[in-house]
Amino acid sequence: MSVYLKISRFFLFLIPLTVFLVTPQTLFPFIVGKYSFFRLMVDVSLIFLMLAWAKGNVEIDWRTFKRPLALGVIIWVAVFLLATIFAYDSWAAFWGNFERGESGVQLLHLLIFFFLLTVLLKNKSDWESFLKMNVLGGFLVIVYGLLAGRVAGFVGPAFSLHTRFQGSLGNPDYIGQYMLFLVFFALYLLFEHSAFSKKTSLIYGFWAILFFVAFTFSQTRGAFLGFTAAILAFLIYLIFNAPKKKQKIIFTILFLFIVIGIGVFISFRHSPFVKNLPVVGRFADISLESARGRVLTWQSALLAIKDRPLLGWGPENFSVAFDKYFNPGHFDPEGGGETWFDRAHSVILDYAAETGLLGLAAYLGMFVLYYVQFFQSNKIKKQQITSYPKQNQSLGVNYKPLITHSLFFAMPIGYLVTGATLFDVLPMYLVLFTFLALTNKIYSVHYN
Repeated sequence: MSVYLKISRFFLFLIPLTVFLVTPQTLFPFIVGKYSFFRLMVDVSLIFLMLAWAKGNVEIDWRTFKRPLALGVIIWVAVFLLATIFAYDSWAAFWGNFERGESGVQLLHLLIFFFLLTVLLKNKSDWESFLKMNVLGGFLVIVYGLLAGRVAGFVGPAFSLHTRFQGSLGNPDYIGQYMLFLVFFALYLLFEHSAFSKKTSLIYGFWAILFFVAFTFSQTRGAFLGFTAAILAFLIYLIFNAPKKKQKIIFTILFLFIVIGIGVFISFRHSPFVKNLPVVGRFADISLESARGRVLTWQSALLAIKDRPLLGWGPENFSVAFDKYFNPGHFDPEGGGETWFDRAHSVILDYAAETGLLGLAAYLGMFVLYYVQFFQSNKIKKQQITSYPKQNQSLGVNYKPLITHSLFFAMPIGYLVTGATLFDVLPMYLVLFTFLALTNKIYSVHYN
């Protein structure tokens, strides 16, 4: 491997640590340092990759970018960038602002990030190493949250059982979204690690549990709905694809057990006992009334979409549309008292309002192409055990590929359900684009 290629990979592998950066000296400590570092790492990694390519040290397989999912990612980013040109304020749409940093230039860097992942991570071992860096990043997020408010230099509220955990991301809602993917990465490493053993299973099992605990203490209701949807989708895939009838029955019973459990939880969610439970009590308070402020914002977003339906108001321009269609109901203290929103707090309405129906179609179309590639891939076919130790053959088949496929089937569903009441930010984009690039590699179908 050439020096240029090694340097390019080095900076790429630093990107998952972006989530740990907090810069107290900036106006927005939890945001500015992250997107500045991310863009710098992407730019430097790309420069050295291009130098390696110019020297003939790396060969780029362009067929990779003709796969359905890769095309979907490219089309979505292209429409997003087009929306910046026709935005209400095109300067803000392309360059963004200090508070969010989510703009055309950000999505362009994320597309380059996707390109770098696809070119530089060539095999399973490369991907395992990169996902381990994501696990390390998630761990550092948790460490920061535990030290915040207690150690000098670590800004943010001190975490307790009576507060929502926000780690180094600055918002508990972001933790809920982010940790959903971290649980997935840990489980993927658990079932697909090239040196699978009891030791590795314990290690990655521990990380999955740790990230789930952080997810739980964020008390993010939208992410809770997404996680529940992902579990049900996971079991549905197992039910339809388990090779033995006995296994189908077991998974069906487990599915019904969870559905009944959800029903019981909903039935008793208003009881004093459930309401007073730490952490769980907030999950029990899921209703349109509890999200009244967001419902009012969604109404403003729908009006904004009608006003500019094709390419929307432009990224980072939702606040203008919100002001134009401001709902006086926000002044009601029972609605939360918030009177200004720069996001619709829903990925569907956000992309529809900011990039128009074309942008929303491209965004959702990306996930349609995700499943097209998922089901077309020959890797999705049932695989019989031939090389795993006997202790892993208790089900009579190689259960690892089946579980891995189930995880890949369920993850986008969990993400989209979570996004119904939340919006994407850089930490979320990082794990999302990592997931998409990983999927594009694993479920590979070549197109001439």
